[in-house]
Amino acid sequence: MEGVRNPLEVMPFVAHLAELRRRLFVSVAAALLCSIAAFFFYMPIVQYLIRPFTSLPRAAGGPVLYATALFEGFLVKLRVSLIAGVILSSPVHLFNLLRFLLPALTGRERRIVLSTLVASLLLVLAGFGFGYYELIPVMIRVLTGAGMLPAAVGPLLGFQGNLFLLLNFLLAVLAVFQLPLVLEVLMILGVVKRKAVLRASRFVVVGIFILAAVITPSPDWVSQLAVAAPLTGLFFLAILVARVCRFGDG
Repeated sequence: MEGVRNPLEVMPFVAHLAELRRRLFVSVAAALLCSIAAFFFYMPIVQYLIRPFTSLPRAAGGPVLYATALFEGFLVKLRVSLIAGVILSSPVHLFNLLRFLLPALTGRERRIVLSTLVASLLLVLAGFGFGYYELIPVMIRVLTGAGMLPAAVGPLLGFQGNLFLLLNFLLAVLAVFQLPLVLEVLMILGVVKRKAVLRASRFVVVGIFILAAVITPSPDWVSQLAVAAPLTGLFFLAILVARVCRFGDG
């Protein structure tokens, strides 16, 4: 009968919505529980985050960072706990995403997704290690060094602002480290061709250095080069992998 929708056409869509709602509920609950746990283990977490600042000169027994408002400590604790909760519960979010998406994908697409997720995790670990242990100490040392501050001036750094500056910078580095993987996936899917990417490499390298200058809060060339050099290497590594595996031919 015209105008009457077949229930068999409606139910799959309704079932998908119900499944999506259930997955979202599980992810939100996991993030909330992990945030509560992080709230009680806040001190070890925040001590680890502010460790790069301990190299700064300070008075004997003096603090590394300073709180400038009465509720600053509580607000930082709340925000750090929420961020840590989302990060700690990320395996649950990943599992829910895979369970929701993979049944609708072909075998080849499933292998691409799983390989991409593994490579993404490795790049996250590499980006965090590089940003936290290599780039941030250089950035702090340069920004608080003799080239930036006169000899009679010492740094008096606020707790909240500098802690989240560090976190935002780390997140930016992690996001940027995913760009070569995005390029690789586009070549695998045939959206872009490898030869076209190689021809545009000179412009990409210039863009990488511009991006490094944007995300690096310090104006020194050392920090910018420290970001741009590994990204350039990852870019050409993505092209090499595509060449070996014959992705993006044409």
